[in-house]
Parts: sequence; structure tokens; C-alpha cells
Amino acid sequence: MPDHRKLLLVCVLIFTALLFINFFVVHEFFPEDVPGAGKAISGLFLLVCFEVLFYVVFKRILKQHETLSVAYLTIFGCLIVLFSGLIFQTYRQATLEYTTNEDRIKIFLIGVLGLTAVAGITAFPVAVDVKYKKRWLTTLLNIGIGLLFLLGVPYLFSLLKGK
Repeated sequence: MPDHRKLLLVCVLIFTALLFINFFVVHEFFPEDVPGAGKAISGLFLLVCFEVLFYVVFKRILKQHETLSVAYLTIFGCLIVLFSGLIFQTYRQATLEYTTNEDRIKIFLIGVLGLTAVAGITAFPVAVDVKYKKRWLTTLLNIGIGLLFLLGVPYLFSLLKGK
């Protein structure tokens, strides 16, 4: 198995910096929702960051080792976001005021595990695209995942809020 620990560390540092930019800049200077669409700008920023980072990193990995699988690339992308999320959420816990310990744990777990799950869902089509170079397959995967987000996220939020 190839050793990509240095690349993982660099990617974790880059994505952690992007999370802090999202927290300090995007939340501060941009409106919370896209006017007329009801979608969060910070979420769109993170999705674009996922796509670009994964595409660049997966291309680099496959240039060195062409035989690696899509699963390896997807897990590598999840690890980047998992470690970055742990670092960022640890900092974020210090910024939360007037929050109970149960709420802190819930925010931490949703922030780390939820972001990692979204990263895995996002990393899979990018890995397929970089590995097989079949644009029609990637387009179908992205349409399916887009529909999943569009139709499934409101139910997920209502489940998490307990409604």
C-alpha cells in the first residue's frame, strides 16, 4: 500500500484553513442564504472546496499509483475532512457560549461526522471521474447525489432537530 501520510497532512492543513476561512470570512461578510434559493452560502463554499481539493489530490495520487481503487481515493478524501473537522470543531467548542455539555457534544459530533459523511458522498464521484475519465458516469452520479441532497436534507434536518 502506498504511503501518502505527508500528502494527507498537507491536505488536512489546507482544508482546516478553508474551514477557518468559512467560519471567519464567509459567515461574517456574506448573507446566510442565497437570495431566492434558501441555500446556505457557506455550504456552497465548502462543496466547492471539497470538489477542487479532491480533484487536485486524487489526480496527484493516481499520477503516482495508477492501480489504486476508487474506494481508496474516497476514504482518503474522508480522512482529510475527518482530521480537519476534528481540529476545527475542537476550536469551535471554545467559541460556544451559553451551551450545555449535551449540546456541545451534539454540535461536535454532527460537525465532525456530518461533514465527513458529506465529504464521502462528494469524494466518490470525483474519484470515479479522476480514475475512469468517463464524464457521462460522473454526470449521472452528480445528478443522483444532487437529488439526494435536495430531497433528503430537509428530512435529515427535521430528524436532527427532533421535529
